[in-house]
Amino acid sequence: MHRIDSQGATAEGHFTEGNPTIPEPATVVSADWLNAVQDEILNVLAEADIQPDKAKNAQLKEAILKLGPERFKGFSTNGQHAAFEGDLNTVAHNSLYACDSAKVQNAPELPAGTWAFVHTMVLPADAGRTQLCWPADDPDHPGWNRRRTTTGQWSDWKVVGSGDAGVPVGMLCFSSTASPLPGTVAVNVKQKFVLGTFPQLEAWVQSSGGYLATEAEWDAEAAAQEGTCNKYCLTDTHIILPCYKHYFAAAQDGVAGKAVGDWAVDTFQQHKHDLSVSTNNQSGAANGPSNTGAFSNGWPNAVGGALEYQGFGTPRVSNETRPKTSYLLPCIKTYDVTVNAAQVDMQALAAQVAAINGNKVDRSEWTQTHAESGWQKLPSGLILQWGFSAQNALGSSVPVVFPITFPNQCFSVVVQAKNDAQSGDLDNGPQISQVTTTQFVSYNQNYIGGSGAPEGIYWQAIGY
Repeated sequence: MHRIDSQGATAEGHFTEGNPTIPEPATVVSADWLNAVQDEILNVLAEADIQPDKAKNAQLKEAILKLGPERFKGFSTNGQHAAFEGDLNTVAHNSLYACDSAKVQNAPELPAGTWAFVHTMVLPADAGRTQLCWPADDPDHPGWNRRRTTTGQWSDWKVVGSGDAGVPVGMLCFSSTASPLPGTVAVNVKQKFVLGTFPQLEAWVQSSGGYLATEAEWDAEAAAQEGTCNKYCLTDTHIILPCYKHYFAAAQDGVAGKAVGDWAVDTFQQHKHDLSVSTNNQSGAANGPSNTGAFSNGWPNAVGGALEYQGFGTPRVSNETRPKTSYLLPCIKTYDVTVNAAQVDMQALAAQVAAINGNKVDRSEWTQTHAESGWQKLPSGLILQWGFSAQNALGSSVPVVFPITFPNQCFSVVVQAKNDAQSGDLDNGPQISQVTTTQFVSYNQNYIGGSGAPEGIYWQAIGY
């Protein structure tokens, strides 16, 4: 295309209406310029595969939309992403939409009330499609998910970085550091989790079979094998992973001071064998050296006594005879994971998950009641309890029952008298005795000079 350059056009290639009073002629609209404009417009229609139609006056707009927003949808003219509502399976063109989790179907699991971006990419001739989805406004779920189709049947959503090419869920692998690998749990100790923590692993174990049904079975097999049990256990409430405590060269829970990464050279210790010589053997042909003549190799010349043979080796340098060993940490792949997706350090998350073993309180058991007399169970297993007793008689002993029973032991109870009236006559000291897992006894001792009784006592208790 070119600027108008016919008679009457300005030097800058602009039109003028002319001025008959000067006189100045108007610009001549030349055929070559009109043909150039027409060809430019028709070329846009041709690129958009639109046939010119004399009866339609919006074909240029249609072509621009088809070549722009229609070719790659999801971009609004206001600079924002367009919202998509409906079934993501029906998206058949390149696009990048914003999606309300409550208004789309066939999306990956998204928290309620959040938005996500969905990017659809289509191969030439629609030979295949790929979709990516990632939450847009939920900091707790920053990971990416993907799925593909080549036949019109979409695959399941998977975490980006996972899949058949990666380490499959359930595989035993090893870490050369003291931390488990991303997506794995260390299994050099017993690891017990509430069902639902690792749904991929649980589904794989159920489909594979051969697992134990009770924790007692798992414990019995581990006890018979020095802490190692090479089987999963699925109870009604928990999954227990296999444990390899002594059957791999690994950080064995502090045994013999071995740590992940330690290198142990081959060491064959000096040792000895006690041999006896029979006095009935005069020739030495059957039971040992002859009792006649001198013994060689430094053996004592004695008959019928103990002969000590000093084997090869150096003075003792360790507690075992062993080949070369590098200590590693056995881990089991428990879930597909994206390493360092967005701002989440998934390796640190895996380490935190691994810390929730059979010795910790399951999250479902972090119960509490926020009442005047209540309790709070903590992840470490500690239980905090508190309350108020209306005990106010001087010289009286009153049992105070805990809101819940401590399963094992109550470590400490602290009491304090209530004195809202700030009475100066109150001079007594509540004392504690007979602390059990279910209650304690409070005694109100009246000190010399005291005449007023307390309005009750506040107490706090700690146990597990």
